[in-house]
Amino acid sequence: MLLVGACFLKDTAGIAIPTVLKKPFDVAETIEHKISGLVATGAFVPIVASIFHAPDQAPGASLAAAGFATIDLHWLYNAMMVPVAMAAFFIVFLASNAINILTHISQINFTS
Repeated sequence: MLLVGACFLKDTAGIAIPTVLKKPFDVAETIEHKISGLVATGAFVPIVASIFHAPDQAPGASLAAAGFATIDLHWLYNAMMVPVAMAAFFIVFLASNAINILTHISQINFTS
């Protein structure tokens, strides 16, 4: 929480703080972002993916609702979709971190 508070203070102060003092907090914020992404990938993404069901599991839209004998395989759908959702989240997370790191090592000042 101290790290998040320090990053909040850095972002709130804006251009009042010299760039030399903001760079270490930018790096600390990047590290905090990576830790948060790993926590989200492992904890949040499987919960969200398990909430969604296959299209044939919608109430009234399945063959079972029409009176046909069916097999309930929603657990298989969840087992396949959780790794796919985690991989998609990881790719977006990796791309955002790559852009963030490139702005840290860039010599151009984007805050003018």
